[in-house]
Amino acid sequence: MSCDGTGNHRVVARIRPAQEDNLPELVRIYNHYVRTSHITFDIEPFAVEERRVWLKSFSLEGPYRLLVADTGSQLAGYTSSKEFRLVGTFKEVGLKFGKYWDVSWYEKSLAAEPPVG
Repeated sequence: MSCDGTGNHRVVARIRPAQEDNLPELVRIYNHYVRTSHITFDIEPFAVEERRVWLKSFSLEGPYRLLVADTGSQLAGYTSSKEFRLVGTFKEVGLKFGKYWDVSWYEKSLAAEPPVG
């Protein structure tokens, strides 16, 4: 952590590809949002082993990756990308924490991709 001269503190993090040994922290971060927010409609926290296939679905290079913000002592967060397209949004169809939420529907074609070049 460092101070910016105004009394505010900021965390310096290095962005890098996720590694398999990051899985427990990735699950800890995700489970926090399962328990406390509407960002996911998962209602039960995951065990680490349940998320291993998810972790392995990402590449170290290329457009579909899992990146972490590493502070040196812990992961501050993560982001991921997959190839999906928005199909539509359904208004007030997801119920969590006693409130209805909009749900956007994305899809990924399972057809073989044409060769590049």
